[in-house]
Amino acid sequence: MELTPFEKAAQNKILHPKRMALCHKVMEMVAQLEEAEAFLEIAEAQQQDGMHDIGMYDPDLIETVRKEANILMATLSIVATTWEQTAGVNA
Repeated sequence: MELTPFEKAAQNKILHPKRMALCHKVMEMVAQLEEAEAFLEIAEAQQQDGMHDIGMYDPDLIETVRKEANILMATLSIVATTWEQTAGVNA
């Protein structure tokens, strides 16, 4: 059954804010992932230089950030896969 233009407009009125909220959340997750990867890059460089256990580059913190980065990547992969399956968009 095809929707009338008025029904499409009513549906878009509901869906558009939800799509925008999802878009903003994905953008936030991407920014967090970028920050985590930048932190890990610096931390790994510090470790290679022999500077261990220094302030914010504590091994426990590095491991926590690494886990968070993995969770963010997995979540973004799920969103991309779902988007591809539902809308045919190849992310």
